[in-house]
Amino acid sequence: MSDLSSVTDCYSLYGSVLWDLENLYVESVCTAWRKGLRRAWGLPADTHCALLPILSNSLPAIDELAKRSVRFIQNCLDSDSLVVRTMSSYGVCDGRMLSPIGRNAFFSCSRFNTKIDDLSKLTVTQMRRHYRSALNDEIINTTSVLLELLFIRNGAYSFDFDTDEVNMFISCISRQ
Repeated sequence: MSDLSSVTDCYSLYGSVLWDLENLYVESVCTAWRKGLRRAWGLPADTHCALLPILSNSLPAIDELAKRSVRFIQNCLDSDSLVVRTMSSYGVCDGRMLSPIGRNAFFSCSRFNTKIDDLSKLTVTQMRRHYRSALNDEIINTTSVLLELLFIRNGAYSFDFDTDEVNMFISCISRQ
């Protein structure tokens, strides 16, 4: 694969805003996404999960799903349709955990450490900032080294290492 940036272009989760994010099968989707990233990037199967979102310049899959759910809920709460506004407001404010939209609202607030009253003001930038604030320097530095090694392996940078040596470095670093 010569263009590493194309990995993040295949994040198709059409309809995921209607999923119940607390359903156990959602984690299966997240696991499959991580496996797909590892395969697309040519990483070992045991590459540390924490490296993958940073490497692909995205949120972890569960946070991406929560982000999309928040944006959907915000659009429903701001809808021009009185019926949509009323039903979504009821689901979030009154139905709460009995309503799929209410459960997703509370799940997302928990993920992004915000209050339900502030959900309508939560921005994508704040969601990304919340994720990044939880990262430690070791993970960020490891990911930077790993990304450079991937560029070397794919010919974007030139070094006097052969492919086997670079793959060995990648294998070692990706497991830390």
